[in-house]
Amino acid sequence: MQQELTDLLKLNLEASFAICDNLDSACNKISEDFGKSLTEECKKIGLTCHYNISFKDKYNGIWISRKEWKYLNIGFQFQDYDKYMIYGFCAKKNPKGSPIPIELKSKIKALPNNTPKDNEWWPWSKKVEGPFDNWEKYQAWRGILDGKMQEYILERVEYLLKESMGIEM
Repeated sequence: MQQELTDLLKLNLEASFAICDNLDSACNKISEDFGKSLTEECKKIGLTCHYNISFKDKYNGIWISRKEWKYLNIGFQFQDYDKYMIYGFCAKKNPKGSPIPIELKSKIKALPNNTPKDNEWWPWSKKVEGPFDNWEKYQAWRGILDGKMQEYILERVEYLLKESMGIEM
């Protein structure tokens, strides 16, 4: 298939470059629409969503919270531009300047299925499963367009809300 695609691109080189030149713009528009949809879905269940996906910066992502949460967000964050996404509970502010209370951090770390990062920002985290963890690949974009990515995010949010019920964040 790779040879067939190469031959097709060679035969349509001008169109191939036009598509390549506009792919980032199309993906940015898809991402923007996805962010609006996710924000609306979060609002329906009483959550605030701050969608901050930028393919020019590391450590960008999606931050979901409730107004009464003082220390933590639920985050979905790329660790390297548009890949290696993780999710979990993360500090709202720099934990060195405004640390998460030790008791809260202990409760969050003790929640089931934790794979804690070795830093103060993420007391509970997990790797986002493929294909949604790598937005350099078509499969992630297909999941964004067909609604499976939004469904995946909302399922993880629901899980974290259920597991942390009764904990003041």
